[in-house]
Amino acid sequence: MSTKFIFSVLSVIMLIFISATSSNAYTFNNRYWPKTAGQTYTIYLNYGTSNTAYRASFDTAVSDWNSAQSKLKYVITSSSAPNFVGTQNVDDPTLYGTCFALSGNYFNATINIGNPTIVSNSTVRRSTAVHELGHGLGLSHEYPPVLAVMNSSRDRTQTYTPQLDDKNGINAKYPF
Repeated sequence: MSTKFIFSVLSVIMLIFISATSSNAYTFNNRYWPKTAGQTYTIYLNYGTSNTAYRASFDTAVSDWNSAQSKLKYVITSSSAPNFVGTQNVDDPTLYGTCFALSGNYFNATINIGNPTIVSNSTVRRSTAVHELGHGLGLSHEYPPVLAVMNSSRDRTQTYTPQLDDKNGINAKYPF
């Protein structure tokens, strides 16, 4: 085989690899809000905890998502709302939070107070609340090396607000 042929084959393989690794990283779950073109869709949340520190984490997470994009808006209300934000207590230091789907698009988003890091670090609580509310918007997990709050392996003390990939995911899922 000639050197020119080998170089051509390696160049094609390299181009395929580069284009495959530069695609969009965000992924979606099955949740989709019935948004109307040109209008912001409001998602109402209700507290499932009376603890002010955990409420503050969700308050900040709501503000973070509402500031990061304008397609969907979270509102925490004192009246009855179908979506729930609160805490769970599972003795597992690797579990930070969960977001469970209920009937329709409704969900329960919780942070795990059985994880000592959640209890002791407000930035980690915030990062977890933002992550779980990202699931509520329809985003799924990301994996390294993607810098995203939806990345389950992120440094929760450094990445605690929606990142560019998270925002791109919302814009792709709700293009209007």
